Amino acid sequence: EQGTLEIGRAADFLILNADPLENVENLTRIHRVVRGGRILVPDSLVRPNAEAVVEGQLRAYNARNLDEFLSYFAEDVVVMRHPSGEVSLRGNEAMREAYRELFAASPELNCTVVERIRYGNWVVDHEYVTGHRGNPPIHAVAIYEIEDGLIQRVSFLPR
Repeated sequence: EQGTLEIGRAADFLILNADPLENVENLTRIHRVVRGGRILVPDSLVRPNAEAVVEGQLRAYNARNLDEFLSYFAEDVVVMRHPSGEVSLRGNEAMREAYRELFAASPELNCTVVERIRYGNWVVDHEYVTGHRGNPPIHAVAIYEIEDGLIQRVSFLPR
């Protein structure tokens, strides 16, 4: 029999992190998959593609959820300025400190993707950022390199 959730029956269903009736994009926010009564973690089924990783960190950034935001970055992540290669931040802990301060100082912080280019394990975002420490909006271009499902490097073009 199908269509019921009862003790002792096998079921296939999704547990979502957000209500898809509020926004259809919430269908992509899968918390768990239950297949034949077995609980599966989505990332263990299919490695997220580069765009999904970048989109996940953007959602967490906009929510100012520091732990979730950092979960998309490698422990030894490097954030740099392009084209100089000057390193702004190195490592997850350095990012934790910098973004903890940014999130606290920017309660209205929001980033919108104006344009996105995907190329293999690279994602290039033209971003429009508002509420950054109470300053006027800024345009930024970020180049993300993803390996093994995590952001390894981020380069920002000069404004």
